[in-house]
Amino acid sequence: PFARGRSVIQALLILGLIITLGGFTAFAKGEEAVFTAEQASLGERVAERYCSQCHDRSYFEGSLYRAVQGQQAKYLLDPIQSTMPQDRPGTLKPRHTAALLAWIMSLNGVESGDKSLPKNYDQLSNLILPKP
Repeated sequence: PFARGRSVIQALLILGLIITLGGFTAFAKGEEAVFTAEQASLGERVAERYCSQCHDRSYFEGSLYRAVQGQQAKYLLDPIQSTMPQDRPGTLKPRHTAALLAWIMSLNGVESGDKSLPKNYDQLSNLILPKP
């Protein structure tokens, strides 16, 4: 049996493989995502409240982020937005979604900046996830 959320990782890895093998560029052009330390701190609290029942901290580190870095944030956010939290999919508030993304980037070595991630989902999902 797979741990809850495992299929999200598998889907992201398969997407990356399809993009790579299909001859398409895996890197989107656009504005790079920047977050504040305050957003990452809020994101940690959001993760503790909504994510930690099914996923430990290590779930959000490493391969999950590497599969989507350099691409639009939607490749990470769309599965989260449509399936999480498991008991109430799609109910995360916009500021909590942005904060959760900030925390995930922070966990993966991306440094915070002086600009907040937008709370508007369309703007947020089109940002490029930076490499650490």
